[in-house]
Amino acid sequence: MGNVSTDHGAAPTGLVDLLIDDAALFPPGLAPLSEAVPAHRRIRASALGRYVGPFLLPAAGWTELPPLLDDEAPLNLVLISRRGDDGGDLAGALHGLAGRQGAHITGVEVALPAGVTDPHPTLDAVESLVTTHQTVTVEIDGTDPDAALAALARIRHSGELAVRGKFRTGGTRPQDSPAVGVLAEVIAAATGRHVPVKFTAGLHHAVTGNHGPGGSVQYGVLNVIRAVRRAAGAVDGAPSRRVIEALLDDDPDALAAEAISLSGEEVRAVRSVFTSFGCCGVLEPLAELTTLGVITPHGRLP
Repeated sequence: MGNVSTDHGAAPTGLVDLLIDDAALFPPGLAPLSEAVPAHRRIRASALGRYVGPFLLPAAGWTELPPLLDDEAPLNLVLISRRGDDGGDLAGALHGLAGRQGAHITGVEVALPAGVTDPHPTLDAVESLVTTHQTVTVEIDGTDPDAALAALARIRHSGELAVRGKFRTGGTRPQDSPAVGVLAEVIAAATGRHVPVKFTAGLHHAVTGNHGPGGSVQYGVLNVIRAVRRAAGAVDGAPSRRVIEALLDDDPDALAAEAISLSGEEVRAVRSVFTSFGCCGVLEPLAELTTLGVITPHGRLP
């Protein structure tokens, strides 16, 4: 990976802040909870802590957490219920962790069944479980992203729930990375529908490359930032060729320079769509973004 000159300073405030959710417990990291929680606290207390968001906890594993809670260092938590998980685990986790001073549950993540684009049945099952201060993140697949995100947009506008989308960009198998056209369609639909989206799995690197299992393609954080910017001009949510090209660009110097040059207004526009991504090793993308000058070596902006 190449380097860029950092004479013009790092990226503007807000571009990387709270961008990376700590998914240390999830594949391929699979860190033990007893190690992941202290590591999360250390990162959050460091200069890099400004870039790291909540700790992601599988709902089924909540009973192991209470002995690790510390009232003096409360955890911001998001409870995860993945496709195929028992929905009762989420209810149990929300009930079991409610009122614990060392645990601040900021949201939950649920997944639509494969091939389903109507989020209402899934959301009906969790609506009574969450509070108005908790965000419900709904994972969709590539079946018809525009239909799914259009439905989420209507729910957001109605004020029924604080919802956002979620899309998987990689995984432990080569086939887990979506085709570039599908990811472009998700980004274009989210941007056109004004629905914030979290990306999960696969965004471990700053720039798109053959980083995945068996040398498969994994997309880059800076590529997604550029793709969101280019999607702002898409017509009817359809991905333009420029969005696809943005996702495939492997020039780290150009991608980093563009990120560094963004205005405050442009940053707000990007982050209104690209809210965060989950990563099992949060230091990996941060190290690459530091090398490229997007953030400073000490985790601080000039």
